[in-house]
Amino acid sequence: MLECHYEKEPLDLRLILLRVWKQKLLIAAITLLGTLIFGGGYYLKNIVIPPKQYAAMSLYQVEYKMDPISHLEYTYINNDTWRRWMTTQEFLDLLYENLEGTSEAQIDRDTMKSYLSAELLTDLRMPDTIVTTPDPQLSLQIAAAVEESMVDFAGIQQGIESITVVDPAVDTVISNDSRPLNACILSASVSFLLILALVLMIEISADSIWLPAAISDRFGLKVLGTAGTVGLEANIAYLLRNKCRIGVLAVEGDTDIAGIVQVLKTVEVKKHGNTAESDGVHQWIPLPSVELCPEICETIRSLDGLILSVNAGRGQSRRLEEVLAFLKAQDCAVDAVFLAEADESLIRQYYWREALWTFPKRHRTEE
Repeated sequence: MLECHYEKEPLDLRLILLRVWKQKLLIAAITLLGTLIFGGGYYLKNIVIPPKQYAAMSLYQVEYKMDPISHLEYTYINNDTWRRWMTTQEFLDLLYENLEGTSEAQIDRDTMKSYLSAELLTDLRMPDTIVTTPDPQLSLQIAAAVEESMVDFAGIQQGIESITVVDPAVDTVISNDSRPLNACILSASVSFLLILALVLMIEISADSIWLPAAISDRFGLKVLGTAGTVGLEANIAYLLRNKCRIGVLAVEGDTDIAGIVQVLKTVEVKKHGNTAESDGVHQWIPLPSVELCPEICETIRSLDGLILSVNAGRGQSRRLEEVLAFLKAQDCAVDAVFLAEADESLIRQYYWREALWTFPKRHRTEE
């Protein structure tokens, strides 16, 4: 029975972080895209599309008939209290009396209520009234009437001695919620965390093969290495000793098996010289994958040895497991595995033979 151990492997945090680092441009691009989509959408929704709203603010000094600090009944006066007072029937009556004879008096009461607001930014004695409309002149005209109404309101409100206008409204400010920077920062943070979590989840669960060592650890097979492996020639010489006709079989049906054979030939010829018709010591025989030609096993059994080539990448463990199970059922022994299309830079970085980034060297100039 074929034994596979990769589901019992500990989490290789270094490899996962390196794989995430390799995808930094993708992460940055999706983060930027999320910022543009969500931050731009917020900007359009709250600033560009809605009409501008102009707010006129007035500040007042309120004198109570009793000290609001020592009498508990005054502690219940808050923002909502003043907002409710400004939309009461008696306050609106005062307001429309002060607007009498102007075009603003034609505004219906429900619309007028939506224009009025109040705040207590400091203490009970210093309320602010805010008039917000789509027209700056309208806001100022209504604010002037509100100021007169607030002064008159003291005469009908029990507990208030007088109300004085401390800072009348003379200008307006745009009151639309305009915080695109905050929205962009938030959308960028959320986009970054989401794509980072997605990339981590894919890398952890993808049954990938990125390192030659993963094959020997998971399947207990000998590994030649990759095209850039230090000592590839020695591995070929030792693992395929006393063997001449070596079949090279690819796990994937679309692999350029002729290119793999040429790599192995080149490595061997470089070490041993041009002998045996440029095949070095061994005669390399490219074979169609079992995916395309299951009948190839009869040919494999007639050969002296078999090299199985698997491409580095996601999901390759499962594909390799499937082919190994088929070859085992057909009594086809695999002498070694060659990891093709490997990320040589990733392998060097994993084994601390290459830094994640390099800085340009400074050359001394002789005077």
